[in-house]
Amino acid sequence: MLRPPFSQESIPLNNWDVIVVGAGAAGLMTCLELPANLKVLLLNRNTSKISSSRWAQGGIASVVRQDDSFDLHANDTLKAGDGLCDVQAVEMLVKEAPGCVSRLQNLGMIFDQSSDQLATTLEAAHSRRRVLHVKDRTGRALVEVLEDHIENKKNILHCRGVRVTELLIDNEECKGVQVLDGANLYWIQSRAVVLATGGGGPFIY
Repeated sequence: MLRPPFSQESIPLNNWDVIVVGAGAAGLMTCLELPANLKVLLLNRNTSKISSSRWAQGGIASVVRQDDSFDLHANDTLKAGDGLCDVQAVEMLVKEAPGCVSRLQNLGMIFDQSSDQLATTLEAAHSRRRVLHVKDRTGRALVEVLEDHIENKKNILHCRGVRVTELLIDNEECKGVQVLDGANLYWIQSRAVVLATGGGGPFIY
């Protein structure tokens, strides 16, 4: 469900299981992966369909070829990170990537094909061809597929033009957020808050 930007009606204040802050690829996917019985509020500061995820051109790295392996992908990632990577996070990333690609295909994302298999390119620090793409607009294709599913979910309310200004912390627990909704500033309560606002990925409070 999509709420028009700057709606005259306030968002329901205490009816939410999860609030997701950020409507790029991480926030959208988080909403879709949550159980359908949860009431989810997706807060998006943009009034248009602009997001950093949408502008990503390169592609998605995943082991899909026989001449590649998880070890090679992990080693390339760690080398490119020059000591800044969390080894366990890298190992999880490379092992989960093929399943995530399959999940996106099941959602309707159509990657470029070469003959009868997924097309891959060689980019940056990768030692094998493992970057999947949709021409030069992979980010846009990804976000559009996810948005289509979000708008058809009755348990998710997507609000554009709403800025989160503060977290509601009570006894060291995050129980909601403060939002600037048009000219109105108010608090919204929830059982959990996910920050998917860019950087290292979604973070759950």
